[in-house]
Amino acid sequence: MELNAVGDVKHPHTRQILAGARNPQTGQWLDCCAYLEQHAQSEALAGTNTTIGVIALNAKLTKAEAKKIAQLTQNALARTIYPVHTMLDGDTIFVLGTGEQTFALDYLGHLA
Repeated sequence: MELNAVGDVKHPHTRQILAGARNPQTGQWLDCCAYLEQHAQSEALAGTNTTIGVIALNAKLTKAEAKKIAQLTQNALARTIYPVHTMLDGDTIFVLGTGEQTFALDYLGHLA
């Protein structure tokens, strides 16, 4: 997964910041949500901060099934990047099936 998010990447359980913007004077993590709240205009360029994920499954998938798994996988972004899908991001997930085996869609979504 390529990560260049506007938001902070946080541990899903502890909420500790694992990656994100740092204050250039102190080196401390910035709280991106608080920063966006305080700065109505961002200095970042739209579309230059993007998280791209690819889910490749050894499974036979229809176009609709791949789309559903991509939708489910968006939850992973929402659980780790704060904020996610800002106007400055191009966050997206691609899903492809490379096999001939059939699995339950809920199972594949859970794995993804």
